[in-house]
Parts: sequence; C-alpha cells; structure tokens
Amino acid sequence: TDKVASGDYDIHLENSYGDEIGVLASDFNIMAKKLKQSRYEIDRLEKRRRQFIADVSHELRTPLTTINGLVEGLNSHTIPEDKKEKCFSLISEETK
Repeated sequence: TDKVASGDYDIHLENSYGDEIGVLASDFNIMAKKLKQSRYEIDRLEKRRRQFIADVSHELRTPLTTINGLVEGLNSHTIPEDKKEKCFSLISEETK
C-alpha cells in the first residue's frame, strides 16, 4: 500500500490463496492496474492541454505583434497620414 500511495502502480501481489486474503490481493492488483491506466490517461490529457496552450499562444503572438507595432507607429506619429487608413484596416484584419 505504501508503494501505491506514493504513485508506484507497477505492483503485483502473488495470489495463491482462495480465502479472503487472496480475494483482497486480487482486488488490490486490479486496483493498481486501474490506477496505472488512470495515471497514463491523466498524463496524456495534460500533455495535450499543454500543447493546446502552446499552440494558442503561438497563434496569438503574430497578430498581436503586428497590432502592437501598428499602434506604436500611430501613437508616435511615425506613420504618415495617408497610410493611417491602411493601418486601421490591418489592425481590423488582425483582430479577425
């Protein structure tokens, strides 16, 4: 039980008795196997969650960088007046 409690699910109790202890050992083995499967599934889902977050972050970074650059250009007046409409159009496209 100490091994299972610490996360070691690769445990197998020998079950050579048909009494209550044998049934308990058999149930314990089934429990350890199910816990191992659950741990695998949790780890797999966590890996997918992390990959999703990384993908979303990457996909947002490019349009946000473009928007940030255009806004900075507008605020610092480095973008000529005749190009401002194009900047607003690009900002609108990037938000979509």
